[in-house]
Amino acid sequence: MVSRQHATQEAQLLTEIFAGFVEAMEPVIRDHLSRGIGHHGAIAEVFNRRGIPCWGRPRWHATDIRMVLSHGDARRAAGRAPCPSHAHGLADHDDQQTRIAQQPAGDPPHVRDGHGIDLLRRSR
Repeated sequence: MVSRQHATQEAQLLTEIFAGFVEAMEPVIRDHLSRGIGHHGAIAEVFNRRGIPCWGRPRWHATDIRMVLSHGDARRAAGRAPCPSHAHGLADHDDQQTRIAQQPAGDPPHVRDGHGIDLLRRSR
């Protein structure tokens, strides 16, 4: 029989692992949103094509994207900051946005993920 203390410790561990999952995935999702992929289903499909598993299942759905975003917002509202490694990633993103803003007007730049795939073309 599982003791109450053991069950509580297991629940706490799962909560902490889920928080780590949200911390890892939220910046990636927000990066896709900032790059022009506004449909949560399109972001889920990008993750599925990459073979990135979701929390507790192998495939992403639009509701999973919304879940990560809402949990991330709730963590920030509660005063829990992202881990330091993500702060660096956000700084890199800001540098990239500055470079894009400084490009001359005309055709929008191609938005590519880390594997060289044009995300805007794929999501339309």
